[in-house]
Amino acid sequence: MIIDTHTHWGMCWEDRDGSDPTEWLKTLDRHGVDKAALMGHRGLTRSADIRRSNDIVKEAAERSGGRLTPLATVH
Repeated sequence: MIIDTHTHWGMCWEDRDGSDPTEWLKTLDRHGVDKAALMGHRGLTRSADIRRSNDIVKEAAERSGGRLTPLATVH
């Protein structure tokens, strides 16, 4: 089993997919990754967006069938 322990739900993913992990999971599949720890990205540079970014990461993880583990990001 391959677990990526440091991935970011980057702004490009958030802007395009909201909290839908479908395309993200396809990327993991292409690289043979079974599970990933997932952190937000937008909140790293925009403190006003931390809560929403963390909520989107949580939602994406909940929709991933257990493949994504959400981790909170703080500024």
